[in-house]
Amino acid sequence: MKQSAKPDAGHDNKVAEPTRSRPAQPHDVACGGHLAQLAGMMNGNPRVEALAQLRDGIRHSPRMRSTSLKAETMLAEPAGPVVQARLVNPFKKGPLVTDQEILLILQEVETYNKIGGYRFTFPLEERKLALTQMGRIERLIYTWFGNQRSPDLDTSPINTGMKTLMNSVSLERQSLVALSISNKDEDPPVANFDRLPGYLREEITQIWHYLLAGKGIQIEGPGEFRIKILSDFSRLLETEMGRTLTGGIIKTGQGLVILPTTMEKGKFVARPNEAEYEGLVETEEHDNFVPVDVRGLEESQRLRLLQHIRGANPDSPGMSVTSERGVRHFRFGKGTGSTLPVPIDSRDAMAHPSSRMADRYGNEVIAPTFINLGHELGHVLRSAQGISAAGDGGRALLGHSFEDPEVSRPEEFFNIGGVENRLRAESGMMARHGHGNLYSHWAVEGMDAIESMMGQIAEELKGVEAESEDALRLKGMQKELLALQEPFQLLMNGKGSIEGLLAKLRRLKIAQYFA
Repeated sequence: MKQSAKPDAGHDNKVAEPTRSRPAQPHDVACGGHLAQLAGMMNGNPRVEALAQLRDGIRHSPRMRSTSLKAETMLAEPAGPVVQARLVNPFKKGPLVTDQEILLILQEVETYNKIGGYRFTFPLEERKLALTQMGRIERLIYTWFGNQRSPDLDTSPINTGMKTLMNSVSLERQSLVALSISNKDEDPPVANFDRLPGYLREEITQIWHYLLAGKGIQIEGPGEFRIKILSDFSRLLETEMGRTLTGGIIKTGQGLVILPTTMEKGKFVARPNEAEYEGLVETEEHDNFVPVDVRGLEESQRLRLLQHIRGANPDSPGMSVTSERGVRHFRFGKGTGSTLPVPIDSRDAMAHPSSRMADRYGNEVIAPTFINLGHELGHVLRSAQGISAAGDGGRALLGHSFEDPEVSRPEEFFNIGGVENRLRAESGMMARHGHGNLYSHWAVEGMDAIESMMGQIAEELKGVEAESEDALRLKGMQKELLALQEPFQLLMNGKGSIEGLLAKLRRLKIAQYFA
């Protein structure tokens, strides 16, 4: 699909967003048991506070909840897709809601419920109206979550109620998408479609029909899986970044196959078909390379420029990048297609780490399924265009173009900053920080806290007699903290689990600090 220079349409299909209220502040978490004594000894060391927050986060993790927790704090399981299902107010039986933003959302839900009703005949114009209203509800929900600041949103029944509503809205969209496909609608099931400029309606329609026909992107698996994926594509097509990703992948001709998997089976990760063709290669030769100058640009501007340079220059063999460090040359890879497994049982809000990301400060950030799909499509497009930063060329580009970036994996730095966080911004969501999730973020904090506590214990041991009661107590704590490092490290590297960490804690005397 030809992508000509058009005026920025990023706001053409955005619903109005409410004024952001003052963000809620995270609760203070008090240390308990010997951890409190140690914290006092360390004069309120912030790493101890971080470990205490991790303790509380683990204790309240929905994956770790026991029957002793109040039922209203649990995420309610929504029913499966039902065409024209009435959206249910999750707070009808409590708790009492006084938040004005939530009350506005519930008013919009009631407005949605009046469109079409339970009729089996749901005319196209009413379905378009329903999709537009649903798009507004979705944006309001995303904006509301963006106003929250908490390391664990699931500790509040209000928050879990909002997550339940988000899941219900997602399933209702799937119902509308399924109805659109079964009726063979010419227009895509996209919010505000009729209000968009003509060229944008034409672009979205072409992409949508390519998706339905399996041209460039094939969706395999049972009907319910296809509807789930197409529903997420309908959300992506409501954003400029989503259209760039989907249309760009189709345009390359490299191909993408999306396959069903389950949450239990493992990772939701795009795999290049021929990894040797997916990435940048640094070179001395630079004939016909497109010049790119990143000097004087902010990090986000550099990411955007480097992300889109290949698509804007399809005939160029590479790019010559000028930064404050000079000029270096990078050849584009040949490009390759990809295969992407997607869990058929995933939902917008889950206890799974893939659904709970973190911001820079460790606050929980939502990750609806279409955002996760968009993230993986970013990798797919970058591999198809031969600009993946997974190899040495990507690491060289990173070091040349950015000043001390916080990164462990260059490809994730480019993809999260240049793709996912733009997609989040266009959808009214908070930005994600780094490649980890909420659990791995706090695992890092826990590791740092352990290191800091170990250092303080070592200093305290210098001031007590070798065989004294204080020395034995400090050495015991030292030994148990050492034993904690392994499960924290596994969790941090994505190879462990909260369950594994808790199992380790239960075998240690220090477990009482996490009780």
